[in-house]
Amino acid sequence: MIGRCKNPSQSKYENYGGSGITYCTEWAVYSNFLRDMGERPEGKTLDRKDNSKGYYKENCRWATRWEQDTNKGPRSGNISKKTGVNFNKNLRRWIARIRLKDGSDMYLGCFKEEDSAIAARVAAEDKYWKEIASEERLL
Repeated sequence: MIGRCKNPSQSKYENYGGSGITYCTEWAVYSNFLRDMGERPEGKTLDRKDNSKGYYKENCRWATRWEQDTNKGPRSGNISKKTGVNFNKNLRRWIARIRLKDGSDMYLGCFKEEDSAIAARVAAEDKYWKEIASEERLL
């Protein structure tokens, strides 16, 4: 967390500190972080609930890799308005996919219209991610 936010030589710095993501200054002292977040549960890592905001108690949780994958916004360079929907230039079609809880990716289809691909993605989220509270998903 601190390296991503403060160290420009870290590989992910440009997506964190380089884009304005910060952390609670109290968390520079590990005992303060531990007081607020507790020990890391096995199989989980630190996740920000709202990825546009920084690392602080109210915005952080311990989450599995799958939970974190469901909390991501569109990849950089993606022209779609929806995570999991991408435009394939070779096919000139919109492709929809979703990451399942077991870590595998499911292909949802190839569509002429972005709105159709988004509808397929939203339907798949409702089917496969229903246990995730709607306020924790990026729409």
